[in-house]
Amino acid sequence: MSERNALGRLLLIASLAIIFGFFGINKFMHPLVWIGWIPPWTDGLLGISKDVWLRIVGFMEILIAFLLVVPIRRLRQMGAGLAILELLGILSQVGFNDIGARDFGLLINALALLALL
Repeated sequence: MSERNALGRLLLIASLAIIFGFFGINKFMHPLVWIGWIPPWTDGLLGISKDVWLRIVGFMEILIAFLLVVPIRRLRQMGAGLAILELLGILSQVGFNDIGARDFGLLINALALLALL
């Protein structure tokens, strides 16, 4: 693998891990900021409140960040795959607006990373 490909892969891993790690941790530190982003239809889904769903999403984002930084190819692939699934879920709820445009860019980054791994 060329040095440029390795650098590109490293930058994708770092940027996605930082973003997912930050958002995941932030959901635990500032839940009131994030609770409004949990869709109303999830409240009571599977007997779980929106507050618990927020913690589950936060945990998943921290897990994604962790999987991306572990230097094991299969785990990084799993992290990129989970990032793709989460971003598709987010895009299905927010549509195309400023948040959707940002998350669409993150989705493309995660797809590019998965292709490079």
